[in-house]
Amino acid sequence: MNQAGNLAYDVFVNDPPPPDGFLPNGEPKRFSPTASTLIYGSQDAVLTDPGMTADQARALGDWVAAKGRNLTGIFITHGHGDHWFAAGLLAERFGARVVATAGTIAQMRGSVAARPFLWDKLYPGMIKGSQVYAYQLDNQADYEATWQSFNKVIGFDSTNAGPNCPPAKGGQGTAPMRAKWFPPHPGQLLECLTVRDNNGPPQPVFTWTFPTEDAFLVAVGPPNSSFAPLRDWFASASMPLASPSPSAS
Repeated sequence: MNQAGNLAYDVFVNDPPPPDGFLPNGEPKRFSPTASTLIYGSQDAVLTDPGMTADQARALGDWVAAKGRNLTGIFITHGHGDHWFAAGLLAERFGARVVATAGTIAQMRGSVAARPFLWDKLYPGMIKGSQVYAYQLDNQADYEATWQSFNKVIGFDSTNAGPNCPPAKGGQGTAPMRAKWFPPHPGQLLECLTVRDNNGPPQPVFTWTFPTEDAFLVAVGPPNSSFAPLRDWFASASMPLASPSPSAS
């Protein structure tokens, strides 16, 4: 424990996730450990950088609980996913509020966009949360740039897309978006394709655009699954729980 005036702080270093492969010399690859700082007074506390995986959240949460303070806030210092993907688990456990600066939030949006095609590939099943991702941009220019970048990342090419969703096997499709839970607005579109990253198993992806709201949604199906669950979810009478984009607090 370190103390300055009426405040003190402690640092918890979380073990990295299990190895995700081997180096050329045969040694296992290791991700970096994650350090989280708890700053606390006599009653309340705030936490920085809560880590990435469910196991890390559990270990860190138990350490925080042992301090006997009321965790009121979780501060994200920067937007790389390994520093904050577990924030929701800890916020729910302690009833804390997650905050970040505007610059960090911009980084967090990029990490969310990359998650289904990077982080979930590296650490399958270790990062908890919905497989539905929401992207709310600040203006039309940001929306257009992010939408084009996203399509480039997942390999969607509208010039080669067919007229139906779900698409033909192994192909891409695009269609007007009509669904009970999404009121119609100009320019709304449904995109669908199968994503295969680094020779991994194929995953179906549905993307819904909301250009008049500068937003889009992405739903990613499990590896080696069909489009049927996503289609049924889209047409169902119950609105799913989507993971919200980070927003300034």
